[in-house]
Amino acid sequence: MMLMRFLMRLHDKFVTIELKNGTVVMGYVSSVDLAMNFHLNRVAMTLKSEKPVSMDAVSIRGNNIRYVIFPKNLNLDALMIDVPQQRKKTRKTPDQAHSQSVAVRGGRGRNSGRGGPCGRHPARSGGRGGAKSWNKR
Repeated sequence: MMLMRFLMRLHDKFVTIELKNGTVVMGYVSSVDLAMNFHLNRVAMTLKSEKPVSMDAVSIRGNNIRYVIFPKNLNLDALMIDVPQQRKKTRKTPDQAHSQSVAVRGGRGRNSGRGGPCGRHPARSGGRGGAKSWNKR
């Protein structure tokens, strides 16, 4: 998670991204989301062994990225210092924990759990065994 927070702070910074297929994309970071998808502006994209192509904007899916290369003049220490610490989890009182863990019974299938009329045959009980009065003719 720290890596993603760091990458999200690269707004308006120039980066070079090498993709898994060999394509090199250079541009200014517009945004980075939690799936590590990069959105770049003022882009120069060089396909493998071809001339660079200029574009206004491009989005790169996170799982296609092999490397993110930062320029040498980028102050990495300043970006790392500003990373906020994680919030501490608050403990729930026993009453709150119990109320959330109580499950509602009988939420699956046609029958709603143990006993009681339900489903297409209200005379039939949904319980375990017993008389099958609904099937007698």
